Amino acid sequence: MVYVSFGSVAAMDKEKLQEVAWPPSTPTSLYPSLNGRSANTSVVFYMLILALVTNRKVDLAFEGFMRMRAWDYGFKLSVRSCNSMLAALVRCGKIGNVEFAYKEMVRRRIEADLTTFNTVVNRLCKAGRLNKASDIVEHMSVYGVTTSVVTYNTLIDDYCKRGGAGRMYKADALLKKMVEKGLSPSVITYNILIDGFCKDDNLAASLRLLKEMKEQGVRPSVITYNTLINGLCADGKIDEAMSLRDEMVGRVWSQILLLIMYLSMDIPRRKC
Repeated sequence: MVYVSFGSVAAMDKEKLQEVAWPPSTPTSLYPSLNGRSANTSVVFYMLILALVTNRKVDLAFEGFMRMRAWDYGFKLSVRSCNSMLAALVRCGKIGNVEFAYKEMVRRRIEADLTTFNTVVNRLCKAGRLNKASDIVEHMSVYGVTTSVVTYNTLIDDYCKRGGAGRMYKADALLKKMVEKGLSPSVITYNILIDGFCKDDNLAASLRLLKEMKEQGVRPSVITYNTLINGLCADGKIDEAMSLRDEMVGRVWSQILLLIMYLSMDIPRRKC
């Protein structure tokens, strides 16, 4: 087994570093922004960082990322290697390193993708830095990256849980912005908001969202109904809670009947 220190890698001169060869079977087409030996070198560093992350040597992977002056050697670290390191830093709760690594990626002109942004936004939200997370989401388009439902769900969830004064107003505004950008809220989006409004003692807003999701063709889940039923019961509105329960049971039974009808159809089955 060969042990490589990042100090020795950083100390290698340009010619020697570019001589690092990778097995011919490695598909360099996975790295379209690189070619020739530069691509092979990028693969080497990707595998090195991935190996360190897999073996829970996150600090060493981060140190390597910071010490690799990649642009001096005529290649760029791949976004895949950076994403692997960012995900590991998130799991270890190293919020400072996550933000610093992201800034370094921007400075080194490593093209971040949706995975990069979702990872950073998730970590910033968990650290309670919602304004910073919102700023990054707003600037995603500058880097040519389109926001996803997951991106907004992360922000909305954390605004509902730790957004402080006016948190539900901000969360609801994010829902509207999401729709304006052409994204369709999922049942998870609505469940997050309904739960947030129920905990904020705003049942009217929760029921409004239930009506809205039905109009948008989003099927309420058992979690949706349970959240609303608990909220209504806590507010003493037992009759409305029972009505929702009956609606939920009716939906479940209708789905069961459809399944039974499908299974009872005379569909030719392939012989084993």
